[in-house]
Amino acid sequence: MHIDVYTLLLVQIVVSLTQSTIAILLWRTHRRYPPTRDWAVGAAGFPLSMLLVALRGAVPQAFTIILADALLLGGILKINEGLFAACERRPPSLAGWVVFGVGMCGIAWFTYVQPSFLARVLIFNAVSGCFQAAVLVALLSDNRGATRPTRLLIAMGTTLTLAAVVLRSIIDVQKMFDTDFALSTFVISGMVDSLALTAGCTLLTSQWFQSKLETIAQLDPLTGLLNRRGFKEICDLLWARSVSHNQPLAVLMLDIDHFKRINDDFGHAAGDKVIRGVADLLVRKLRADDLVCRYGGEEFAAMLPNTSEAQAHALAERLRSDIASLNLAGLAHQRITVSVGLAQRTGDNERWEEVLGFADRALYQAKQTGRNRSVKFVPSGVDVLNSYRARVEGPSVGF
Repeated sequence: MHIDVYTLLLVQIVVSLTQSTIAILLWRTHRRYPPTRDWAVGAAGFPLSMLLVALRGAVPQAFTIILADALLLGGILKINEGLFAACERRPPSLAGWVVFGVGMCGIAWFTYVQPSFLARVLIFNAVSGCFQAAVLVALLSDNRGATRPTRLLIAMGTTLTLAAVVLRSIIDVQKMFDTDFALSTFVISGMVDSLALTAGCTLLTSQWFQSKLETIAQLDPLTGLLNRRGFKEICDLLWARSVSHNQPLAVLMLDIDHFKRINDDFGHAAGDKVIRGVADLLVRKLRADDLVCRYGGEEFAAMLPNTSEAQAHALAERLRSDIASLNLAGLAHQRITVSVGLAQRTGDNERWEEVLGFADRALYQAKQTGRNRSVKFVPSGVDVLNSYRARVEGPSVGF
């Protein structure tokens, strides 16, 4: 069956134009995702490159060979830089552009100084093959599960193009088929790669955007701490680890004293400043493994894995003392204090929410007995009985 190369080139121009349009739209709508810029810049030159290839013989070689190859190879390199960034790996940009420059010098030499179609094809294939192989390694070595299927889709298209590059080189060297067949094979594989790449880049952008939305949904916008939803998801993991390894675990509940008075006397902007100041101090003073959140209003909660009751109480006292020493701009004469309640996981506790509730009760006691103090939860006979019932009857539903 005869394959018309110019028909294939026309289809490739349409595919490339569609690819570049989608890439530019992705960049315009998701500018905060760095790879989209590289994808847009790289894909922008593909339609013109394919058009110039189709015009060979009717337009000077400076355009149909030098400029066309430069746009195509440079575009591949820029798109690959974006894929490296999407895999959270630093792209080898310097090495890539050096290879690009050497390759273009070789193509120019075998166009004007010592004309050789075979040499130009082999140089082009060698450069593009290096680019495809490098990004293929990056795509396959990224072990993050969430985007792995998408990266495998792109890798399949890249593998096909790499195979076509090798096949075209073998065909041209061995003269197994005519030049049109080799070029047709390369163009068809390029179209498939373009479709896989466009779909893959769109999916990667969508997955990045979804992850950002999920992160925002778990963060408190005022302090940058986890909100209650994000706190709950991670607490489930910390609790399970504590139980499975039989490690101690403590929970703190902190509440800013007389916060309403601060809002009334200094305004809500000052109240926000106090909340941010306390949140920043908690982040600085707690360990990397500790989990802290803005639980609501002027309340904060912290889960302390592998922490005994004595250690938790000592930490609560340090936090209380450090917060009392806070000096916030515009509130120099207003002393900021907190009340703290703490509770320790015991073998009687089935759920971390139960321990959090005990810490909240201890916090209430700290408020009732004068504020600016930390109180340890001491279970009563009723609490022991309720814990026993929870083990026998199962945990209650709700949070």
